[in-house]
Amino acid sequence: MWKIFLAFFKTGLLGFGGGAAIAPAMHKEAVERYEWVNTATFNDILALSNTLPGPAAPQMAAIIGYRAGEIWGAVMAVLALVGPVAVMVVALIWWIFSTVGDSADKLLILQRSTVAVFPLVSAMLCLLMAKFFRQSRSALGTDRTVFFSVLCLILLSVGVDNGFVILAMISLAITASAPWPRFVRNAMVIPVSIFLLIHSDLPANLGIVVPWWFGWGLVLFLAFMGGRGLWITPALPSEEALPSGDSGPKSVMKDLGKLWLIVLIVLTPLFLVSPFLRSVAYLGLLGGMIFTGLMTFGGGPVFIPLAIDLLAGPSSQVFLYTKERLMQYIAIVNALPSPIITKLSAISGWDMVQSLAGTGLGVNGIKPIGASMSPLSVGIWAGVGGAILVLAMVLPAMSNALVAFSCFDRVKRSPGMRSMTKFIMPVLMSIFLSVFISFITTAIETIGSFPGSSTLWAVSQVVGLFALFLWLEAKKLVPDMLLIVGAVVYGLTIL
Repeated sequence: MWKIFLAFFKTGLLGFGGGAAIAPAMHKEAVERYEWVNTATFNDILALSNTLPGPAAPQMAAIIGYRAGEIWGAVMAVLALVGPVAVMVVALIWWIFSTVGDSADKLLILQRSTVAVFPLVSAMLCLLMAKFFRQSRSALGTDRTVFFSVLCLILLSVGVDNGFVILAMISLAITASAPWPRFVRNAMVIPVSIFLLIHSDLPANLGIVVPWWFGWGLVLFLAFMGGRGLWITPALPSEEALPSGDSGPKSVMKDLGKLWLIVLIVLTPLFLVSPFLRSVAYLGLLGGMIFTGLMTFGGGPVFIPLAIDLLAGPSSQVFLYTKERLMQYIAIVNALPSPIITKLSAISGWDMVQSLAGTGLGVNGIKPIGASMSPLSVGIWAGVGGAILVLAMVLPAMSNALVAFSCFDRVKRSPGMRSMTKFIMPVLMSIFLSVFISFITTAIETIGSFPGSSTLWAVSQVVGLFALFLWLEAKKLVPDMLLIVGAVVYGLTIL
């Protein structure tokens, strides 16, 4: 359990940007250092987590933690990944906004302390992309690897979510291996192309409104065709099966049942005792966050607009923040590691209880319930409120991931799944490349915005740091924790 905690705690500190961006650090710990899963299984986990609702990074942590230490290994992995950073975010935001007049200076300190970590994560992404390219070239050949990678990168650049790209590739790979007539397999290109088209920026740019039922209908159709293709495709001989450490769907469901029961037993008295937790406002926020999490595929980029609709402004479902305040929060959590979803959940739960106690920051629509409590008691219940919202966000996603992967693992011997494992690597490479470009450009823009800096200075700093971190990571000369500390110190003292 200590190894699981330490591995995912370090992963969480490098998890800028969520699932795809956190993959290199998680791969290094789970595959290279502790060998809890192999690379093929890791690729499957990464692909599956990006097609399920909820934050991708906790889903990946849950699956790997389960394979390393069963259900409590999954709990420890998710806790280590999101818990420490969520606490840090709440403390940092409260510190920044509780003192009037020097918020800008504190935000500048925060940017300086984190921006040098971006080249470090970019170097890890680069090494993982190189490893995936070698594997994909061995399985598919150089031409097809380059073609599919470029195609997926184009789709991502026109606004298609990475989860939708992965779903499309999975559907094509599975149906191409199914024993259907050739014209049926070839015809699958049409619904897949339409699916990708309507989830790009093109309809919005042309002013076309796609009915929600049509988009979801296509998703269900692709899922049905993929499931049907797996069902009717004969499995390969058992000696060709991929290695599996999963205990099976029944065992996973049993373990999850125990976990949910423990959670309910612990939380029920808290809701009964606390006037804050059982208030209509908090319960409305809790329900809204659960629904928002279930509607979020892949993580932060999809979650942010849904969170704005839920929380920001008088027209939102829960008027907890002004839009300006929520955008300030989003800017801060984007500058810190760990999934955006869990960080915003933690701070919104904290702020809701503080607002209900009449001690919240800023103007919102929450009416204090007039509870007479000491600041210490309010702080404790605010911490509990934030923790419950984080739990509400990750527990359903964690459960979905464990059940889905246990079922997924049972059909790995299908030729469709073997085909998918090959074709998914170019997709992951293109996602990593898009994140890599985003990290490098963000680092340059951030450093260039500092007082006394210039674009040339920013480019030279980012390129130099990236080259240094790439060399250190490739040679494995310095532990990751020391590299993180070094990046923070460099940002505060030099940048």
